[in-house]
Amino acid sequence: MFKQILGALSLLIIVSCAISGVFTLFLDWDLTKFLIGVGIATVMQLASKWYIDRLRETNKEVLIKELPAPSIKMQIECAFCKKPNIIDYTFNQEEFECENCGNVSSIYGKFYAARKAIPLDAVLAPDIPEVI
Repeated sequence: MFKQILGALSLLIIVSCAISGVFTLFLDWDLTKFLIGVGIATVMQLASKWYIDRLRETNKEVLIKELPAPSIKMQIECAFCKKPNIIDYTFNQEEFECENCGNVSSIYGKFYAARKAIPLDAVLAPDIPEVI
């Protein structure tokens, strides 16, 4: 982590010196104006970085709030009366109310990973040349 901070600060100073150096070449600045230019360039870079980060966070929050959670219809059994219920399930939903008994049941899911399968038609079908 220390290396990352040191690298970022080094890059910040290098870019600030380059910006101030360009102004020094074209405007015939002395060392004092060069150092002031380095300071101003550094502050501007830090301010723009802060502003861009805030903009990204705001955009993420807006996207998260605006995106509706996808839902799927599924049939699930009530934990109390064991009768099936058809619900619109979203992945952030943790429970549902039974239509029959009115009790609230929790929803738990289990996901599995599997290898991609090759369709049997592709494996079993022989390569027969087409006759016209």
